[in-house]
Amino acid sequence: MSENVPSIDAITIKIKKDKGITHALKDVVDNLIKQKKAELTDGKITLQEWNAVMDKLIELQNNRKAQGKASIFGGGTDKTRAGWHNSFVVHPNQEISFTAEETTQIYEAMGVVIKNTNTPEAPEAPEGPEGSEAPKGSEAPKGSEASKGSEAPKGSEAPKGSEAPEGSEAPEGSEAPKGSEAPKGSEAP
Repeated sequence: MSENVPSIDAITIKIKKDKGITHALKDVVDNLIKQKKAELTDGKITLQEWNAVMDKLIELQNNRKAQGKASIFGGGTDKTRAGWHNSFVVHPNQEISFTAEETTQIYEAMGVVIKNTNTPEAPEAPEGPEGSEAPKGSEAPKGSEASKGSEAPKGSEAPKGSEAPEGSEAPEGSEAPKGSEAPKGSEAP
């Protein structure tokens, strides 16, 4: 890995009551933005990016199944309104871990850019004649300071209806909460 490319760590998300996988992922990203460790390429997560996240979760789920690893979610992968009750099923307080590689793929789909906050320590200036300077390149890398606009931008919420369905994480047989909508553009043509 190049020195200028920040590393992305493995993450574990925890599902909150009445929320789904995408909500938990967004909470992680919002926290990174608040800590000035990440930013969103478009200033928000777009509908296209949310759809890419769902597609990436499906891909990761299939890879895990093929490798005999723990599933990310239960049920199917139907992103249409008709499939909400039986797809992308998670439960309150469920913890889902993603490897660093999986996290990188999810962040890319979300439009998340991790900032290089691991600035190397400036080496001690060698003892030398008065007026000698520290070796060239011992300054913190460009962009390591908090950049203007790195706060969570207004409107960073996904567009209404673009997140995973509210009811998708409910136990079998439960209804989606009133007012939940299918993600716009997620219906099959």
